[in-house]
Amino acid sequence: MNAVCPNCKKAISWWKLRNEFACPHCATPLSAKTAGAFIATVVLWILADIPVKLYLFEAFGTESLTGLFARVLVSGAVGWGLAFFIVGSFSTITARHAP
Repeated sequence: MNAVCPNCKKAISWWKLRNEFACPHCATPLSAKTAGAFIATVVLWILADIPVKLYLFEAFGTESLTGLFARVLVSGAVGWGLAFFIVGSFSTITARHAP
């Protein structure tokens, strides 16, 4: 799920959200409140990484580079998915007026 521009109603990717930014589609000045969504993403990512770590290190061993690379890839995919859903869905985007 993506955040939506309040002016043109087009989707904005979660990684483009900033405190102050312009809509990539219509150039409307926007502001986004993402702090709570990012904090929730990091907390859930840490909690989700525990079973990932336990399972992958059990499967590949703790001394294996394969286990480390598998954990990085799987944990990164989980984190990206969480950010896509949480930040994209629960961030607040408002149009700001030019000074």
